[in-house]
Amino acid sequence: MSEFSSDDVQRLTWFVAVAEELHFGRAAKTLNIARQKLSAAVIELEAELGHKLFVPGAQPTELSAEGHALLLEAREFLAAEAAKRAEEVPVTVAGLRVGFVPGVTVSKWTRIWSERFPTVPLDVVPVEAADQEQALRDERVDMAFVRLPIERDGMKAIPLYRETPVVVVPKEHLFAMVELIATADLVDEQVHAADDIDSITATFELVAAGVGVVVVPHSIARLHARKDLVYRTVTDAPDTEIALAWLADRETELFEEFVGVVRGRSLHSSRAPAKAEPRRAPKPRPRTAAGGRGQPKKQVAKGKKPRRR
Repeated sequence: MSEFSSDDVQRLTWFVAVAEELHFGRAAKTLNIARQKLSAAVIELEAELGHKLFVPGAQPTELSAEGHALLLEAREFLAAEAAKRAEEVPVTVAGLRVGFVPGVTVSKWTRIWSERFPTVPLDVVPVEAADQEQALRDERVDMAFVRLPIERDGMKAIPLYRETPVVVVPKEHLFAMVELIATADLVDEQVHAADDIDSITATFELVAAGVGVVVVPHSIARLHARKDLVYRTVTDAPDTEIALAWLADRETELFEEFVGVVRGRSLHSSRAPAKAEPRRAPKPRPRTAAGGRGQPKKQVAKGKKPRRR
């Protein structure tokens, strides 16, 4: 497909949803369509293009080289189409600028917003994790999806979900053969610091070169996924939490509408004021027969240094 037309908007939107989620089930849910319908649309698109957009049999779902290329083209085309529609429909109210830190996928919320409020612009702005709070206080964005904790003074924040930590290792590492890892299994490993999420790419390069491992939130591992690395769940490392935050004194009705979209509130449901929720304690991990928490189903034997095959 060398040229797109307005007739391609829907199926390209569907393809982008799968490419960003890298999971057909989650993408179908955000698009509010049947998974079978989504799969059929992608298969039809692949047949028309004459090549695979996703690597056959890959678990988790992985884009092919052609899929990566189409994703870039599709994003540009859809952005141009959105701009064209915006020119055709006069903007009657001010819009929202919403920031998001690395690892947060905002496409499902922007899609719902554009459907419900087609005349209200919603600008999404990538924000570095180190700059998330300052971007709000400097009013460069109105709201932001942030990674907790943040300074709450003058700020409202609604916790949305928690992220499971994973350890990233080379594909040939012993950890690649198991499903779950405990922190005790990392004692003989060189564990790189992962405080600077914004510069984590360099750390992934070190891990790929066989120099140590790194523990990061699941979304960060997925964001930087590559063929020579794998990641495994760390059962007893602390979760991280994603929240939607904004300055309390800048709150408007649009803020409440966006909170409703993020929370999954239906279009015709009653809208309650956006209230910051208290921090929720993490769910207790299941106890094993020995009484410990979160022990893996399959785990590297303690006391043995992992070997590389």
